[in-house]
Amino acid sequence: MRRLSYVLAAQHDPLIRRAWQFLDRTSYRASSYSKTALMLDTLDAYLGGDTLRQAFAAYYERWRFRHPEGSDLLAALSARAGQDLSWYFDQLVSGTGVLDYAVTRVDADKVHALVGYAFAGNEVREEVAPRNAEEQHYRSEVVVERLGSVVMPVEIQIVFEDGSLTAEQWDGRDRWKRYEYTGAQRVEWAVVDPRRTMPLDVNWLNNSRMRVAGTRGIVRIASRWGFWFQNLLSVLTGL
Repeated sequence: MRRLSYVLAAQHDPLIRRAWQFLDRTSYRASSYSKTALMLDTLDAYLGGDTLRQAFAAYYERWRFRHPEGSDLLAALSARAGQDLSWYFDQLVSGTGVLDYAVTRVDADKVHALVGYAFAGNEVREEVAPRNAEEQHYRSEVVVERLGSVVMPVEIQIVFEDGSLTAEQWDGRDRWKRYEYTGAQRVEWAVVDPRRTMPLDVNWLNNSRMRVAGTRGIVRIASRWGFWFQNLLSVLTGL
């Protein structure tokens, strides 16, 4: 529900705007409540461990019975985290940008074996024979893009045909990142943020992509809905 509320008005107003300055009630609710919660959830996952909880405890101990401002809270969080978090707060507290990373390409092409002669100077050293057909290799390509303006480090999980996988880390600063793999196994699919550590991401539907579109899930859902619809018609026609 928080995500739905936030996505409906994600870019209207920054968090630091006064209540009467918001576009409307929907924008006020989305920014003040939903975005704040999602922002802290995302920060909690980024810092890891119990860091955020400890930061709030330290903030409370320092400012209880006093009158802190928003900047005091942000400073306390940075101090406890042991790093300057202004890069995060500037984007999400003061700004109206959104976070959206997507896997936009998963391809694989055959790598053709070299055929010909290898030379050593002007002399033919050996004949290069074509690779055995059973040893077919592929060049796989995965492209991840930053579609939003908010920049965060992201994890990408790459899964190959045999079920093996590899995890890549990207600082997320550029607009896109390409990963290439050459071997006997083709990339089957790829997913950004596989552990769902960024609830601020406004579109989870583009976080993963398959090399070959799968239909099993759609068929299964359609069959289930068809079953229940048939039962509903049976009940209605029997009344």
